[in-house]
This record gives sequence, C-alpha cells and structure tokens, in this order.
Amino acid sequence: MLIIGEGPGATEVVMGRPFVGVAGQLLRRTLLLGVEHKVFISNLVACRPLQGSTNRPPTDHEVAVCHPRLKALIAILRPQMIIALGRCPQTYLMPQAVRNEVSAQSLLEPDIAPLASKGCVSLPLYHPSFICRRGGEAARIQDPLVDNALIAYEVVRQVIAAME
Repeated sequence: MLIIGEGPGATEVVMGRPFVGVAGQLLRRTLLLGVEHKVFISNLVACRPLQGSTNRPPTDHEVAVCHPRLKALIAILRPQMIIALGRCPQTYLMPQAVRNEVSAQSLLEPDIAPLASKGCVSLPLYHPSFICRRGGEAARIQDPLVDNALIAYEVVRQVIAAME
C-alpha cells in the first residue's frame, strides 16, 4: 500500500518525514490506525513548494523533476493499491478518476482506475488537511463532506487491514 500526498509542509521539512504535522496526525488517527505498518507514505514532490512563506501546489516542472523518484518508489514497492490524497496527486496519478467524489458508497462499489500497467489500483481520497480546514473530526456532525471523508478513511482502513 502506498499513500501519496502533495508535498512536505513545514513540520515535515523539519522532521524529515511525510505526514507528521497536524494533517498527518489526523491521517494516522483515522486512516492508518492499527495498519500503519502495512503502508508506505510519500509525496508527489520531495521539496516543499512555497509561495512566500505559505505552501502552494507544485508546478508541472517540479512534479516532472520528482517523477523519476516516485516512479522508482512504485517499482521498488510494487504496491497493490495507491491512495492519492488530494487534488494534486490525483491530477498527476489518476487523470481519468473522478477526483474527490469519494464516499463510503463509492468505496463499497469502487470505480477505480488501474495505475498504468503496474498491476495495482489507485484510489482518490480527500487530503487530511481538507478535513482539518473544515473543523477536523468534530465537524463530521455538521459537515457531510467531512463525514463522507472520514467514512471513506474508515472503509479504506478496513481494506488495508484485510490485505496480506
């Protein structure tokens, strides 16, 4: 299993590991609870894209520069499933996928695109920072998008747990 985010944030740069900031903590509490040992986590780009002092989406050039690294990672890991977290990884890894339209129902009857002859499936999910920006786990009562995202995380966690 391989999870791919957009790029490292400020905390990730300091710690030298992906998904260790607030969004990463949410990811570990929800999607990866009890199954983290079965998952490798990386990013579309290796360096933190900045505009001034704030994060920004990586440019096509930055993605192209990091593409060989990601391609090698996929070749080494040979994952059964790749989860693309957020719009940017979904755009580059799953151009035919219906992006960010994930619900528990769509996961139970998945319409997922095969990743170019790698023998694995790719799955789009909301990025955990989306959930954080909308109020976090506590917002699931008032916000159906947050609720759907967290339900999707729970379903995927069960799929990961069932994988050999």
